Amino acid sequence: MQAAGFAWIMHLAHVHSGYGGYVLPFVVAGVGLSMALPSLPSAGLNAVPAASLGRAGGVLNTMQLFGATFGIAIVTVVFNASGSLASPLAVTRGYQPALSVAAGLSVLGALVALAIRRPSAPPGPDVPVSPSRDLTGVIRTD
Repeated sequence: MQAAGFAWIMHLAHVHSGYGGYVLPFVVAGVGLSMALPSLPSAGLNAVPAASLGRAGGVLNTMQLFGATFGIAIVTVVFNASGSLASPLAVTRGYQPALSVAAGLSVLGALVALAIRRPSAPPGPDVPVSPSRDLTGVIRTD
């Protein structure tokens, strides 16, 4: 959805739409981003054992910040290679390829996320569940 919103915004810049025409594409892009952001930590932290959650959280946060910084840098380089802030026409010339790259990076991220699958448990003997005590002292078997 984020990529679709970016593509829509890029199209509107090409046809010289007014400010009101940008509201819905920004909502679509924002909803797409809102769907992607919470799923990353959830997927990453669910893929590691409980003893490694602290390290995994640190690595995830670092990689998320690195990815955001790297993405902004790439889009900025594309904008500067094609346009400038000298005039509205120059901004549009840089804006369109920069949004194309942003949309492409969004699609690439979605494809990578779809390609990553959680490995299934290897076949083996069933391990019996041993009772454990939770913090209240109640014995649990799950």
